[in-house]
Amino acid sequence: MTGPLDGIRVVDFTIAQQGPHATKLLADMGAEVIKIERRQGRTGGGEPWMRGFVLAHNRNKRAISLDLKHPEGNEIARRLAATADVVASNFRQGVMEKLGLGFEDLRRANPRVVVVQGSGWGPLGPRVTEGAVDMVGHARGGLMWRTGFEGRGPMTVGCAVTDQVGALVLGAALLGALARAARTGHGEKVDTSLYGGQVALQAWEFAERSLRGGGAQPRAGTGHPLIKGRGVWQAFEASDGWLAIGCTDPSRLGALCEVAGVEPAAAGSPAEAIAAVVAGLAGRLRGRPAAEWVELLRAAGIAAAPVQRYGDIRRDEQARANGYLLEMDHPEYGEITVAGMPITFDLEPMARATPPPSFGEHTERYLEELGYGWDEITRLRDESVC
Repeated sequence: MTGPLDGIRVVDFTIAQQGPHATKLLADMGAEVIKIERRQGRTGGGEPWMRGFVLAHNRNKRAISLDLKHPEGNEIARRLAATADVVASNFRQGVMEKLGLGFEDLRRANPRVVVVQGSGWGPLGPRVTEGAVDMVGHARGGLMWRTGFEGRGPMTVGCAVTDQVGALVLGAALLGALARAARTGHGEKVDTSLYGGQVALQAWEFAERSLRGGGAQPRAGTGHPLIKGRGVWQAFEASDGWLAIGCTDPSRLGALCEVAGVEPAAAGSPAEAIAAVVAGLAGRLRGRPAAEWVELLRAAGIAAAPVQRYGDIRRDEQARANGYLLEMDHPEYGEITVAGMPITFDLEPMARATPPPSFGEHTERYLEELGYGWDEITRLRDESVC
């Protein structure tokens, strides 16, 4: 199947996760993504804990190595960028401009180019030039304090949520700019940030706080603070693990109580009635396996699911059927399971998963395309330009 971005060329200067994962999504959709790697080598690329990092964010891409601070390396980068539909980076604000690769520089050579800049804090305001990483993004963005239990300290999320949300926002911004460039014939610069992504992630919660006139914000605990007292929305322990129940429809609470063998509260406020049901469920659900409860609840029209670990997801037929997990045949590691593409086109999962390129693997290919002869390429190699 031809990807929807087949024929789109992306020159990828991104680092860490926010940028590389965004461009990886484009590569999954068929774009030709050319990763520009610094001549000194991949950051952390040789460390064992970084192997999964490279696999997760660089599949389906091509790679060339360049010293961007060397005049000839910089010239190669600018010539390659002039052939691109998209140039993506997530350096600190101003770095690309210092390298002569800012939007104004690039559009002089290519008026249609879309330049996407991912940052920590956004293109305006007092923190424009500050760097950021995932941890500080979801600290400043409010999610770290929201997560956890009342009376306890802030709690981090168990994945790189700031970077990954930032990547999705960056990818969406890029697609929007590409659509406009196709319509108007003119490129533009697009900015997104880790901080902005975290605020956007909590759009409902911010709106609700405004409607309530501000004030202290409750912690999430094992559910959601805005739903507490209005429905059953949390995880419960079963005899062999955990399950989650999401039931906010008052008309379904009776069915939930009937399935679990819990007496509905006969008196008190709605919040007190919900609290009584939750307490009853917590006691009853420990008596049977999670899978049994999930099937009974689903049959009664109540949303429920097991709390799965990664090994469970790997065996989950639903994840496999939709291509959410894929097998990648890697030349060094053999066949490994990786996260797939969470989008289908024409009901066909995107099953394309070629291994990440080796460091600078396609350097000669693109230098030849730009008109460099082999004598020049050899000299550039010898002089550590590429």
